[in-house]
Amino acid sequence: MEVTMMSGKHLTSHDSESEQCVSRRRLLAWYGTAIVGGLAGCAGNGNQGNNSESPASTSSPSEDSVFEETRFDGPELVVTLSQDHDVSRLNLIAPDGSLYTQADVAEGATTVRLRVMDIQPGLGDYEHYNPGTYELTAVREDSSQSRELEMRPNLKVTEASHYEEGANRGNLALTIENMGTAPTWPYQIVYRDAPNEAANAELNDRKGIQQFITPEDPVENIIVPGEAVDFVGNTPPIVFTDDDSTEQTCAGQAIEFVAVVGTVVSSSLEQTIEVSLSGERSVIGTSDTYTCSEIAAELIGGGESDAS
Repeated sequence: MEVTMMSGKHLTSHDSESEQCVSRRRLLAWYGTAIVGGLAGCAGNGNQGNNSESPASTSSPSEDSVFEETRFDGPELVVTLSQDHDVSRLNLIAPDGSLYTQADVAEGATTVRLRVMDIQPGLGDYEHYNPGTYELTAVREDSSQSRELEMRPNLKVTEASHYEEGANRGNLALTIENMGTAPTWPYQIVYRDAPNEAANAELNDRKGIQQFITPEDPVENIIVPGEAVDFVGNTPPIVFTDDDSTEQTCAGQAIEFVAVVGTVVSSSLEQTIEVSLSGERSVIGTSDTYTCSEIAAELIGGGESDAS
């Protein structure tokens, strides 16, 4: 049985798995401003499990742990509890000791979802956790058990390829992979030193608005740990005009420029790309703008952004 209940404003990700007796400071955070007389007891023996499958999941808990697995599904942290647990609530505690979000656990439920980020594209608003070490706490009637979640996204451009649809035939699809331990999203792609001057722009600060041709659905822009998504920016970089005096542009010419990817919680990604042009001139829009029918792209060096 699965239950989804969520509240709160921030979060952080990564999966280290120490289980520990909860501190008085964190217990106070669970109950807001209520005063708690004392700790009723601790569950678990402090053993750590191993994150053996992917950064998005936690496995091999200690034998008496109530936590079976933690993973991410889009904007949600999904927690699987043991079958015989007596947990009534899950609290996610931020690195500063405050309550980030929580969810009540329905009787009999073993899967609980906590939303750790939110995108509201119509308004341009968003919520995103601050990277760091969080603590997931399972609250029982008279005790609690905790596990650390180290939540830090790490995006990297891993591939570039020719995007050939319609008026965007001079565009590139950038494959961006999350090599970190928590989900996040990029929000914009611009270029530097590209043939199309319109693509050579500065990143804006509208991080809650995904500015891509594809993916169109904002939720699909969220990259969970261990996965990759193809993104196509709004402005194609490989577009020429007759004024460029490049009659032989599509005759085996190679061009190098930089893709700049805007991210939410870290510095931008910068990836140098070399494109080899061949084939025929392909008119785009007006008769004096064109691209090449054959474009091969190769990454030069690395493009990585680590939210530490």
